[in-house]
Amino acid sequence: MGYLALMASTESKKEQARAYHRAYRAKHYEKRLAYDRAYRAAHLEQVKATINRWHRAHRENVRINSKRWRDAHKEQHAAANARWKKANPARRLLAEQKRRAAKLASPGGGLSLEQWEAVDAACGGKCAYCLRDDKMTMDHVVPLSRGVAHDVANIVAACISCNASKGNRLVSEWRR
Repeated sequence: MGYLALMASTESKKEQARAYHRAYRAKHYEKRLAYDRAYRAAHLEQVKATINRWHRAHRENVRINSKRWRDAHKEQHAAANARWKKANPARRLLAEQKRRAAKLASPGGGLSLEQWEAVDAACGGKCAYCLRDDKMTMDHVVPLSRGVAHDVANIVAACISCNASKGNRLVSEWRR
């Protein structure tokens, strides 16, 4: 048998195998689905680690596909985003501050949710400036616009009113 005939034969067998597997998957769809769900539930951490590794290795593909999905499902994405923001106010605050610090090219590694919660707890859930028990925001003691680090040493919990009126001034300039 010549090389070309062998290759044609091999391709034909590959196509037959693909057709068989497609038919098998279609016929046993529910059974495979149940098996996959049970496997994922039993091996959740392994599955998450594998997915995370793949995402890190294919960041550009993930970015492009995510954007394509968001563009095709704008209302669904907006609703999911709104639900997440409502359910995770502290994480939303951290994400906004991290984005702002990156935009200003601020040095520092940022802070984790645990660090922010520790800062808020250290202030007793009250504003560091007026001591009101109100909704807390993250305030940079020395403003990011002055080129300081976005890290836990430069953060206090402040009410919306104090944080907005302080703006990008130092506490000593603001309190005059």
